[in-house]
Amino acid sequence: MAEAPAIEPLAADDSLTAELVGAGEDRLLRLLRSPLGALLARPWLDRATLAVLARGYLPLSRLWAAANIAEGSVERFAEAVPLPGIARLDRGTIARALADVDVLRLAAADAERAWTAAFFGEAAADSATLAALERARSAAAHRHMAARRRFARLLRHDVPLVRWAIPAPAEVEAVYGRFLAEPAQALALPESLPAVRESRALPTGAGRASWLRFRSPAARLDDEATASVLSPEGVADPPTLIFDHGIGVEAELWRETVSVVQQLVAMGVRVVQPTLPWHGRRTRPGSYGGEPFLATAPLGALDLFAAASQELAVLVGWARACSKGRVAIGGVSLGALIGQLVASRASVWPAALQPDAAYLVTHSGSLASVALDGVLSRRVGVPGAMARAGWTEAAVARWLPLIEPGPAPALDPARIVSVLGTADEVTPYDSGAELARRWRLPRDNVFVYPQGHFSMPVWLVRHDAPLRRLLAILRS
Repeated sequence: MAEAPAIEPLAADDSLTAELVGAGEDRLLRLLRSPLGALLARPWLDRATLAVLARGYLPLSRLWAAANIAEGSVERFAEAVPLPGIARLDRGTIARALADVDVLRLAAADAERAWTAAFFGEAAADSATLAALERARSAAAHRHMAARRRFARLLRHDVPLVRWAIPAPAEVEAVYGRFLAEPAQALALPESLPAVRESRALPTGAGRASWLRFRSPAARLDDEATASVLSPEGVADPPTLIFDHGIGVEAELWRETVSVVQQLVAMGVRVVQPTLPWHGRRTRPGSYGGEPFLATAPLGALDLFAAASQELAVLVGWARACSKGRVAIGGVSLGALIGQLVASRASVWPAALQPDAAYLVTHSGSLASVALDGVLSRRVGVPGAMARAGWTEAAVARWLPLIEPGPAPALDPARIVSVLGTADEVTPYDSGAELARRWRLPRDNVFVYPQGHFSMPVWLVRHDAPLRRLLAILRS
């Protein structure tokens, strides 16, 4: 086979098709497409985002997660952070914040129960009722998530970013050691797959919204997987993209969020966006979205990659059952790492559950470079926490074959689209580019931009060439 072409950065292309204009745009989307959005789509945004995460959002999230299980007790809260030696003058501030969080948490839970009964229950509900309940659920969830700010005064303390629970190497060996001889078997599916339930549909300006629920096929999780679906109106047998999010991203719980793939709905593609384990509606009590993935490394990574991959198989099967269109999988950041693993190992599944294409945004061929060298991993403290728990680089490397992509994809390389940023230091660019070369992806399928990890999503809202390429593949 001929050598794959070299990868070169692309020139900027500010074109957005007219068909996208007015398709469910909200304020944030209009901002990102404005001249101000062009200023945001620059690598400086990555430095600012990393600083905000490390100094603000993550420590506030740890405080908020502890508050959610403290039941108003300052002592229980301090133990759950953990935050020893709270100054006496902070006790009143903490008590008030805990009371506020409890009120908002209960209100969000009530709104979620009412939403579930209407969208998934037996009693019929009209569109107006569904829309009102979705607005109420979204608003209540946002207020609860935003309650993190109640603890801003505590940032003067040494608040941990993660409550570490790194397992010993022997514990990981006991769970996953049997897969080392055949790593692909870590993604093997159970004999019977769970049934997928789809909610009642809600017409929106961007398409027809619905939600999916099913038991996760991953026995170690023992929870319910969820996904949102946005379908184009009036399109028979649409192609489907199943697209996983990044770590800590919980779009359904925050207002004013923009998906990097929602534009596809206006192009006639159904977009399914799963909720990854330990995020959103699947967040564990006492943790914040995605925290267990970091806190229990490397076991958390092995668990999440296996579960998310198996859940993609279930969703591919669902998409095929209700449309004759092609099915693509993929994701951004953590979601892209899962997507590339599936693109590498999907041949272990029945043909009906294997995707036709993949769309990978800010991915990396080396999980070691992400975990040990990625700037986000270092800022959070993953390498240091693992070293303190007895993990050496050699010990970590032993488990990488279970989550890293193989030497060649199980999919046709011509059906894999890669989007990389030369300034990406979270999922380092060099290893992503090396994977594209190793997998011999066609030049037309590899998009390299002068962006960092967090500025790339802003860039992709303004530049749709990668989505156009995926669309051509799905329609071919």
